[in-house]
Amino acid sequence: MREDPATELIAHNIPVRDGNTTLGEFDVLYYCHHTGQAIHLELAVKFFLNLNINQQAASLKHWFGPNRADRLDRKLARLTEHQLPLANTDAGRDTLRQYNIEKPAQQLQISGMLFYPRGTGDQQQALNPHLNPLHQRGYWQTLSEFIAANQTQPQLWRYLAKPSWLENHFSSAHELSEEQLNSAQERPIMIINAAEQRCFLVPDHWPTTP
Repeated sequence: MREDPATELIAHNIPVRDGNTTLGEFDVLYYCHHTGQAIHLELAVKFFLNLNINQQAASLKHWFGPNRADRLDRKLARLTEHQLPLANTDAGRDTLRQYNIEKPAQQLQISGMLFYPRGTGDQQQALNPHLNPLHQRGYWQTLSEFIAANQTQPQLWRYLAKPSWLENHFSSAHELSEEQLNSAQERPIMIINAAEQRCFLVPDHWPTTP
């Protein structure tokens, strides 16, 4: 936003409070010189794995986070039914007036990647008309499947630590170690190859056991 002359950052991570109770926060408030409007922008960076293994009708409820505590439809509901409507509450309006904003336009931006079961990407894409067809994508497979397919050349893949899931590249990723592969027996890990393809390795029992 600092690099875009058409926009001007007003504030970010602004808590919305009703007395001593925090109701939420505004991620970003900025001014757009093109439209002449203040804008309330909500941001999220998420990674979801498609669990529509049985080829049911397309639904956002089939997309889960790596630990299955998160789900795409629930995240969208939280953003659209709680975060964005904060601007329409009395506490939200009071907070906005501190920045001389009365009725901001609103935007929602979700960044991240969607991961399809290995070998089903094209078919699954056709089943999800709710999604932007240009979304960033990777795939997921079980640890046993990965070892069977890469037992002679595991060095073709490197490990990405969680803070680097989105921005790091193969050249800056860590060598994939036996310790990291062992950890994939308990929880999903992300790996990347020289073609910049990302893959979640998941335990063999996943997703049966969260």
